[in-house]
Amino acid sequence: MFKKDQIVVLTLGILFLLSCTSPQEQAVDLDEINQGSGTYEEGRNEKPTTSNNGGSDSLGKYVLGLTKILGDSVRVSLSDRRYFPDRFEFKEREKYLLNLPSGDSVLFARWSFEDSLRSQSAFFNWLDFAGDQGEEVLPGGKIISRKKGLLFVQGGEELFYLEFGERLDWKSLLGAWDQERESRAYEFIAYQQKRRNALWKKRDESGDYIPLLKLNP
Repeated sequence: MFKKDQIVVLTLGILFLLSCTSPQEQAVDLDEINQGSGTYEEGRNEKPTTSNNGGSDSLGKYVLGLTKILGDSVRVSLSDRRYFPDRFEFKEREKYLLNLPSGDSVLFARWSFEDSLRSQSAFFNWLDFAGDQGEEVLPGGKIISRKKGLLFVQGGEELFYLEFGERLDWKSLLGAWDQERESRAYEFIAYQQKRRNALWKKRDESGDYIPLLKLNP
């Protein structure tokens, strides 16, 4: 028979072991989300990537949707250009350069994160210096860049970024992506033609576009 003090010690030991093995609720650490090198420079190349001639079997589903919008004669290659979200912990990443017969080109990048909080964190941190001179851009603001056409799209766990020449049919592009996503909603869409003011929208689950006002007027 166990003595009373031995039973107490044994009970405490079992409770300690159970506390160590019971499932714990996972919390999101914003410091962990924002981790990255302080010497990051956007636009610098990473290690060279292998060229891709645009065969549909080797392209991601989103960039394949983009080629359908741009036309059949697009030449696609992998891009090694670095962008701000590359410093975050992402689940998936793809970056392509699409060259058009006209001589124009479109740069496509997509990052997929663990959840929507991490996706939005990467997007908002990027806007902190997304202006031409590295200045902060507020959601709903008038200018992102005057030097190039830009499209930012953030929805759920995904963040998209495109650079282009004069214009891009972004609504048709999002329509082409609808069949690839579980949700039609996007929290942030920022479209800007070169030398024009930025157009900020969101899209609800029904597919309707809603104007976004400047968060801090």
